[in-house]
Amino acid sequence: MRHFPICDYECIRDFLGCIFVVSTAVLDPITKAKALIEQQVQQQANQKYPRWFGPNILKFFIVLEDLSASTDESRVRGESAMHYFTSTYGEHNCWLLKINSRSPKDELDPWTTFTPFSRRRAGKVEADDAIVENGGDEGDGQGDGAVDDGPADHPLATRKGSQKSPSKVTEVVEIGKLLGQEDGERIRECLVAFTTKCLIPYAERQIRILNELIISKKGIHRTLVNATKKIFGPSGPPKPAQRASSTSNLSQVVYAGEAVELQNRKAGDLSFMFQLYDQAFQFFQSARRDYSADQAWNYYAAASEMCGLSAFLSPTAGFSSVNAKGFPIQYFEAAIKSYSDVSKTSPQSVRAIILATEVCKALHLYAEAAAFFKNRSPEDFDLLYGLFLEQAGHCFLRLPQAQSPRRFAFQMIFAGFRYFKAAQRKLGVFVYQLALKVLDGRGWIVAEDHIRLNIIRHCMTLRMFQESMPHFVSLLTG
Repeated sequence: MRHFPICDYECIRDFLGCIFVVSTAVLDPITKAKALIEQQVQQQANQKYPRWFGPNILKFFIVLEDLSASTDESRVRGESAMHYFTSTYGEHNCWLLKINSRSPKDELDPWTTFTPFSRRRAGKVEADDAIVENGGDEGDGQGDGAVDDGPADHPLATRKGSQKSPSKVTEVVEIGKLLGQEDGERIRECLVAFTTKCLIPYAERQIRILNELIISKKGIHRTLVNATKKIFGPSGPPKPAQRASSTSNLSQVVYAGEAVELQNRKAGDLSFMFQLYDQAFQFFQSARRDYSADQAWNYYAAASEMCGLSAFLSPTAGFSSVNAKGFPIQYFEAAIKSYSDVSKTSPQSVRAIILATEVCKALHLYAEAAAFFKNRSPEDFDLLYGLFLEQAGHCFLRLPQAQSPRRFAFQMIFAGFRYFKAAQRKLGVFVYQLALKVLDGRGWIVAEDHIRLNIIRHCMTLRMFQESMPHFVSLLTG
């Protein structure tokens, strides 16, 4: 799902801000930070991707001080940089982070209970085999063949030694060996402070600004509409969005960047990111009504899709398998229909089907999930249609009705036929075998023979002779 492309009017994956990290080891951390800011501004202005949430993004500065190599000059540079960032961007938008307080000679490693740090190597020998051989002492690196390669090329790394041979040089770089328990606490405090004092307040301010902008623009719009109606009669002002000249795609509508309809969607996406699902639902619902009035069907479909997700995730509604019948599934139906009217094979249509079926399965609405897979699938895309038919069969198998196994078998046969058309013979054989397990022993001789014959034919094509033998025997002796 994360690889599906997003549309220009969707902000759910836009970057909210950027974290700038400068080290006190740099001679001029402030100048370095200004260069990084300029680089980010150029990227935001000149590149389409990555996309940013707005022109005024969140900026957070971390001044990194390496205690293992700290000097009086570096500490002064760090304090000067912190004073500059505090006075320019605010005290909650910067942090002085001190790391590498652990001595390399300490035997107690606080990270042994966690996943080991990754090790980078030069050469083809595994990291576990990189211990200096020939009687060399690993701790001081003075054994036979051990050489000193100078300082490590990573701020969190120490180099234990290298093995020099006539053929190659093997090097071990261990990450995080100087990070102690106190460093972990400092990093945790930095992340907590960034989240609670910087990121969340920034998101709250942005939602409040967007909400005020929406209210003011809608108030002006209503005033203009009422004045126009009084002067010119019932015909209102022109729509804020213009229809495209081609009607083949159901009046594609493009809004201006500052349109109030897009601000509604933007506020909804930001609320959804921070799990404010009830608030996000209100924004999406308002945007959905505006898109419907303007016949902006692509925008309408995306807003309907997010309405369904927000309603499902809302803690207030609390939808579960107990009260699943009250879930507003019509939002997903509207989204899939609007997407499918343009193209059933579009990534947005496939995404909406997957999200709708996952929500239905979570609520134990397996019949509705199977209907989404069957009725809204792209029939001209054999591989995708086969996959959806296979999933519909598994949904039928979860139903309590007595005919559920039979319906499952039929869906497997249909899916296998589509897989064969898409040249995916192994997948076709697999689903045919699943169908045979359900139909075997039910007295449906003709159906069983048809399935076995197809399995044999495709197994022979794939040179899977052992898999075809039992089916040959069943056909010849049955």
